[in-house]
Amino acid sequence: MRIDVSGKIREKKLSFNNTLLPLFEAVDNAIHAIQEDEDSILGNIEIEVVRSKQTSIEFENSTSLTPVEDFIITDNGVGFNEENYESFNYAHSTYKLHKGGKGIGRFVWLRAFRKVEVESVYRSNGSLMKRTFNFESTKTGVENHENTLFECKNYNNYTNTFKITKKGLSEMV
Repeated sequence: MRIDVSGKIREKKLSFNNTLLPLFEAVDNAIHAIQEDEDSILGNIEIEVVRSKQTSIEFENSTSLTPVEDFIITDNGVGFNEENYESFNYAHSTYKLHKGGKGIGRFVWLRAFRKVEVESVYRSNGSLMKRTFNFESTKTGVENHENTLFECKNYNNYTNTFKITKKGLSEMV
């Protein structure tokens, strides 16, 4: 059985009250990645909120902020190794069931945002590998996938970056 990712995203609802749910799901995945990393002593998660550029100057105690365009979540967990990537490619995966995962959180990302850019460095058989791909509302979901040997000296930590992006909220919210 296969799944049409675009159809799955249309099926998933996201109310206005849950607009931060995609960020929560990405951070939850980062926590799981850190927990899975047996070599890690100290986990680290960074969240960057990217807002659109300011177009005017406001005075007199103005508190208005420009709209959020992107969230960038970076962690030093185990990364998108073969097991995690394989699980990512299955809707309703049971891979993280023991941690409370339902295998559908990534679809919430695309319900609110246009695409997710993933860059992950992970260890495989003593080597560092770099996996990059975009997760988009297309039939297959995963676009521009590359998995290559990561040539870098003095590289001690994994870096996994999820950029929930494409210039703001989707029209699907």
